[in-house]
Amino acid sequence: MEAIRLRPELLVSLEDDARQEGRSLSDIVNDAVTHYLREQQRAKLDREISAYESMHPDLWRKFPKEWVAIHERRVADHDPDRRLLYLRIREAYLSLIHISEPTRPY
Repeated sequence: MEAIRLRPELLVSLEDDARQEGRSLSDIVNDAVTHYLREQQRAKLDREISAYESMHPDLWRKFPKEWVAIHERRVADHDPDRRLLYLRIREAYLSLIHISEPTRPY
């Protein structure tokens, strides 16, 4: 694994913050990375939801009364049984996906 190297000015700033907050530098960096990853997941989910919404009329025609899983702005899988779909998707994809049941067209 590659070592993470912070720019010197960032390191000084983080060390000052850690000292002022009585926390370890590792805790502050881990919190920052956790926040970053959460924001990235949120952005990905927003893109998947947007894709679902734009595909909704076609999904309704192709997969009536079925749940659909959207991954990378495409239909990854579909099934009338939400649980079975979830289990397959969970096994096949490690990244975040959007699962929804198409309802009547908007």
